[in-house]
Amino acid sequence: QTSRLLQAHQQVASLQQQCVRLEARCSELTEQQLAAAAEQAELRDEAVGSRAELEDAQEEAGRLRQRLEQQEAAASRTEAQLREELRAAQAHCDEVEEEELRLLEGAQRDAAELQALQLLLKEEREKNAQMATVKLQGYASRHLRR
Repeated sequence: QTSRLLQAHQQVASLQQQCVRLEARCSELTEQQLAAAAEQAELRDEAVGSRAELEDAQEEAGRLRQRLEQQEAAASRTEAQLREELRAAQAHCDEVEEEELRLLEGAQRDAAELQALQLLLKEEREKNAQMATVKLQGYASRHLRR
């Protein structure tokens, strides 16, 4: 019985040592768990901050995309307006060139007509001068006969 009692005491002592080791291990695990929970809370805070930054960046990207689309639309309208203005200016230049050509042709016709009229006028003057000379000679010879 004594040996059993001694054996039981040894088992109790062994169990008590195991309990102390287990309690120490539990304390250690509890500290690790608390540290892990604190780190997890920090990571969660960082994730929330990162998520907010990401949302802000996405909103800014959306605003920039919208502004770019507006600028592209304005550039497209401006380009279309410039093309239309260029087309109108070219059409006007074509009209002016056609008018200049018509005026030049008219001026050439007028110059040719003027030359023809000047030639006729010269011929008429010469005829008139000859006729006047003939008439004067006729008057003079009649006057001298009298």
